[in-house]
Parts: sequence; C-alpha cells; structure tokens
Amino acid sequence: MIRRLFLLAAIFALPALSADPARDAAGVFTELAAALTAGNAQEFMAPFDRSFPDYGRLRDNVRALVEQGETQSYLDVVANEGDATRRTLEVDWELRIRRTMDATISARRQVRVACTLVLRGKRWVVVQFKPVDFLAP
Repeated sequence: MIRRLFLLAAIFALPALSADPARDAAGVFTELAAALTAGNAQEFMAPFDRSFPDYGRLRDNVRALVEQGETQSYLDVVANEGDATRRTLEVDWELRIRRTMDATISARRQVRVACTLVLRGKRWVVVQFKPVDFLAP
C-alpha cells in the first residue's frame, strides 16, 4: 500500500519537476506568432496584461495589421533570462506581410523585441513589450 502511494506521488510530481520556465515563457512567442498568422488579433492579445502602458496602442496596431493581409513570423530567441516567476526575453522577429488588396505588395520588417513576462497562476503574462510600433500596419 505504501509503495503504491509512493508511486502515485512520484507520477504526479513528474510534471512539476519537468517544468522549464525558460521554455514555457519562450512558448508565448510561438503562440503570438501563430495567432498573428491566423489573423486572430484577440488571441494574439490574450497573454498581454491589460494594464501595461501601451496595451491599447498595441491592440489597435495588431487589429489593423491583421485586417491588411496575411502575415508570417520568423522568431529567434536571443536572450531568455530570469527565474521561475519572471522572465526577460529578447527575440529577433522577422515579420512578412502580404497585403490582400494587392498580392504583389508586401513588406518585410525585422526587429529585436524586448519583453518581460510574469507567471500568474499557471500562465505567463506579458507585462512589457517593446517596440509596440513594430506591429503597426
């Protein structure tokens, strides 16, 4: 009986032991890129803290951007520092935009995004994101 309890305790402890804050925080960028590619501004904004100063401007930029056309994102995490509850990331983000009104017109932007994420409950939340204008239409 004690052996069974020990095995059950070990099985339930495995996810906690295998948690990787750096990987999980970086995964937020994968979700952001996927939402942008899907043209879903609401899903893109989901991990952002509404109280961060540029939230409204970022939301408006993303909405306008997804209305313009299709996007593709290429990400490279170049820095990921912090602890299990707060991470600071720098990501080289290349954004390609193909405007739906004219398929021959496209734009390519590349910038290093700096952001801070904090763990709230089981979810990473973006509390700082710069430059916000990178996602302007």
